[in-house]
Amino acid sequence: MSYIEQTLGNNIRKYRKLNNLTLEKLAEKVDITHQNLSNIERGKSFLKAETLEKICNALNVSPCELFCTEDLPEKIKNDDNIKPLLIELIKNFDPQKTQALYKLVLAFQEAMNK
Repeated sequence: MSYIEQTLGNNIRKYRKLNNLTLEKLAEKVDITHQNLSNIERGKSFLKAETLEKICNALNVSPCELFCTEDLPEKIKNDDNIKPLLIELIKNFDPQKTQALYKLVLAFQEAMNK
């Protein structure tokens, strides 16, 4: 499991609990199975951009909030290290994950420009 998948899963779980939603209730709102949501929360699987958008809407958070963490590893606190790490992460993405990431980056850019 990658650091990004783990961070995303942990944050979804955190905001789900802050919204007093069970795994089943959030899965129902997002129109996925609770098993699928559980796998996402545990960092065992990644989600489509469409599912990410539904989760953000259900939890009333931005995509940025789901990917951010206060305890960044030391190696990515330095901006010069981030781009090569991102490139390395996406090298092995299948087309579906690459498209999802592209949509996520566009949504992030749009949110940051508001």
